[in-house]
Amino acid sequence: IGISSHVSLAIYEDFATLALHEGFPVFELSVGNFGCNNPLWPRTCTQAERARISQLLAPFSVLVLRATSEDLNIANINPGQRAEAVRQYLECIDFALDIGAHVVSFRPGTQVWGFIAPPETVMERDTDFAAQAAAYLSGRNLTVAFRTVAIAPDEMTILLESADNGAFGGALDIDVIATADERTVSIHQMMESIRQWIGALRGRTAVVYLSGVHQRWHPVRLAGCPFAMNNCVD
Repeated sequence: IGISSHVSLAIYEDFATLALHEGFPVFELSVGNFGCNNPLWPRTCTQAERARISQLLAPFSVLVLRATSEDLNIANINPGQRAEAVRQYLECIDFALDIGAHVVSFRPGTQVWGFIAPPETVMERDTDFAAQAAAYLSGRNLTVAFRTVAIAPDEMTILLESADNGAFGGALDIDVIATADERTVSIHQMMESIRQWIGALRGRTAVVYLSGVHQRWHPVRLAGCPFAMNNCVD
């Protein structure tokens, strides 16, 4: 059980130090996080900075890197933007290896607003990246986890099996599942979706993301809340 810098506005060095002081054995470093006071970008992070980060985070038993998804979509219809997204994802793998991470989590490709690609095209581009990542990871000790964002359980199964070299898994994001279609899906249906995802990722779950999910008086659920505010997820 650990904590992620994705939920913090603090400087990541201070947050990691506090997490160690509080006894968390697991830490997730979020890169490119737009809410952070000093976001990390693998492309501009020097080898000296990577060595310093590795030393800072070495005491954690498990280190997870949450790869950036800001402005990136590996299923983009624009081939230039799609290639750049893949390039930055692979850069995140290099960064994860340099800082000693055990797992790196990615957001799968998704539909582009206003320009709808067929679902099979999106899946083809996701599996293409998985194949590239599998080749890139050959002989390296790192698990790639795809987050349960903008993808269905059966599609995730296809994605994980497309480049199954033992280094791929799923990142079960309870908050995302709980807040998907929150205006039309009841809490009972939401819990059933969570159970379906747990079953789909049985034996393939690399990371579980969980925070409080709060249902307000209007039909919108808020993710990323303190556990004390949770009134949705059982």
